[in-house]
Amino acid sequence: MSSNALERYLALRAPDEIRTPPSKYQSHLYDSLKQVSKLCSGDSAKFTAEELLEGLNPEEDTVPYAFILSSRVHDSRALGKNNSIPKSLQPGGALWQKLVGFLTTCDRLEARYCGRQWKVLMEMLAKTATLDQSMASSVMMYMSTAILRLDTTASTFTTAHLLFVRHIMATNTAAQAIPILELSINTFPTTSCPTAEAPICSPHTPSSVYMIPFNGFSDPIELSHIQEYYLTGAMIYMELGNWQRAILFLEQVLSTPTVSNPTGMMVEAYKKWVLLNLFVNGKVPQAPSTITPPTLKTMKSVSKAYDVLAEVFEESDPKKLRAEAFEGNDNWHRDGNFGLVHAVAQSHQEQMVQSLENTFTALPVYLVARRLEKSQSETEQYLKDLVSAGTLKASLSCNEDGQKEPVLRFLHSSKGDTASEAEEKQLQAQLTAQIYRLKELGQHISDADRRVAISREVVEYTRKARMKDERGAEDAMDLGHDVQPTDEDDDNEMSLSEIA
Repeated sequence: MSSNALERYLALRAPDEIRTPPSKYQSHLYDSLKQVSKLCSGDSAKFTAEELLEGLNPEEDTVPYAFILSSRVHDSRALGKNNSIPKSLQPGGALWQKLVGFLTTCDRLEARYCGRQWKVLMEMLAKTATLDQSMASSVMMYMSTAILRLDTTASTFTTAHLLFVRHIMATNTAAQAIPILELSINTFPTTSCPTAEAPICSPHTPSSVYMIPFNGFSDPIELSHIQEYYLTGAMIYMELGNWQRAILFLEQVLSTPTVSNPTGMMVEAYKKWVLLNLFVNGKVPQAPSTITPPTLKTMKSVSKAYDVLAEVFEESDPKKLRAEAFEGNDNWHRDGNFGLVHAVAQSHQEQMVQSLENTFTALPVYLVARRLEKSQSETEQYLKDLVSAGTLKASLSCNEDGQKEPVLRFLHSSKGDTASEAEEKQLQAQLTAQIYRLKELGQHISDADRRVAISREVVEYTRKARMKDERGAEDAMDLGHDVQPTDEDDDNEMSLSEIA
């Protein structure tokens, strides 16, 4: 490889003294982008991309590294037979390691100018997640790191978010989704050209300014993208057993605006929302107020079997609930909700047993069996399972000499027991997390207000309003010189003030 070729790329590095002010830094980066495009096309015959990538550092030479690497990835894919991924791009391959290294260590400011190249590399990394199940968890961790590298809050929605959760589901690596799903999305970018603001290489520039389709980081955002992201996120939380977050994500799907009938994903979210509320809360709450009445009516009409199941659930009739659940088996299987319906039926029994604690301190097992409409032996084993799992705070005495019937005794919690302390700590942690989210949301609102305040439309409106106020003030001053108040005016003013 020609040393002169590498030196031309290395010369594009931004010296420390040029990184401030941001406007000067941005001018340097724009010049680098133009020169990289020329160098990549002109030097392709003089050296191989692998050699050049060895001589560059992804953290210090982010712009040229992104261009050369994305071009090399594209060429490698073209060499694959039947659209297969070549060995060098498979997990552990030489080019794959360079791809991961760039996405996880690139300069977070310079990478803002390489949106199209970043998107190509992210899509390639996602495709490798399904090639080797033993590496799937690591690949998904690299994807979340790459997203957070460019947007530490992950608050601006991109199609990379959707790509991420899709592959989380495909690779069954739900735990790796937490770093992204736990962060609130506050901005859904449009395809329009952004208004002129501070240079995007400024450390204080919010991600909503640069993580946009216009800069190549994302495809144009559609309503279906947003709904799929939250629906998939809800399913991931359900797999992790975080029911409250799952319900919250389902409500995000239900609350998306529609111009006509609800989408298929909204109907699917409603069905899961009904079942999940029954499983967690024992009842279906009032639908979120953000859902329009016509939309809610349509969703309920096509989800009638689920609403009927909810009504039977609240009747506390286990036999009727089992019959209803069995009758709708075809519906549950077709919708992919059979497992959730089964969990709802189990939850119904648990809630019925737990409700007995409000009335009894102890009662024979045969009475519990009668309430659950089960045989005594089945009920006894069921209660043992609940106690051993910690679901039911009770003890179960077995048949012994002199005791005819086994008895279920509830263990009422004392005032300062360990369970109460654990619940208190959990509540405190939730409150702390909520305070943090509110502070973060406040910062995003301030950023949005600032962007709106300097937009062309608002500036023009403010200018016209100010001119109108000034003309009004001048007219009032002229009237003040030309017209002298009279005694009659004073009387009228007094009478008006008295009336007020």
